[in-house]
Amino acid sequence: MISHGAGGNGGQFGWLASRLVQAGFVVVLPNHSGSTSGPARAAEALRIWERPQDISAVLDSLQGFPMVDPARIGALGYSAGGYTFLTLAGARVDPARLTSFCDRGGRGISDCAFFAQAGLDLHAQDLSPAAQDLRDAHIRFVLAVDPGIVETLTRQSLAAIDLPLLVINLGEEAKVPAPVHARRVAETVPGASYLVVPDAIHFSFLAECKPKGAAILAEEGEPDQLCSDAGGRTWAAIHADLLVVILPWVSNRW
Repeated sequence: MISHGAGGNGGQFGWLASRLVQAGFVVVLPNHSGSTSGPARAAEALRIWERPQDISAVLDSLQGFPMVDPARIGALGYSAGGYTFLTLAGARVDPARLTSFCDRGGRGISDCAFFAQAGLDLHAQDLSPAAQDLRDAHIRFVLAVDPGIVETLTRQSLAAIDLPLLVINLGEEAKVPAPVHARRVAETVPGASYLVVPDAIHFSFLAECKPKGAAILAEEGEPDQLCSDAGGRTWAAIHADLLVVILPWVSNRW
């Protein structure tokens, strides 16, 4: 299972899904309603507890498919997708921390600007459902890349996770945006591994842009660096390095 980031979509990970399929995996890339490219809506994206529920619903629907082994289901999440699978592994959100998440601005991530543009005040929302236990026993391991809102996750719940976990941060660690800086997660989850990929940025995990992509994004006023190479390395080079890590790690979980 692969879960995209807020405002993203499953199609952004074809570069990874295709290689996983070649390695013999069945790959499922659901889109999260209200949090996908184009029709993303701030009020729906804020209901973060619905993302794990999306995944659990998809997993339930896959039961009985001959190509799916219910005892061998792993998860890879990027950004908000990383949060999604951490909660499915047992992590729980502190609603008070979520309520104050944007009090200090986006700190390198555009989610808070998205909420502000929509006139959404987190302090005026009922975020108590975010605290619920959303663990899904189908999930057997988690790989989280720049997982979102990690500051809201409780230490107690992270310490109780008993699944294999690999956490990857993109870029020099000192420059990783605080909302996705996940060393604390890896150090708190027993047996978890942590990796930093240099010369990358948060968006380096997405598919490469087409030749006119940067110009189109500039014309549309897109604030995020969705087509920017980082540190002089192309996204293709970064993807190649990531595959060297991801493919063996996933394959060795069984």
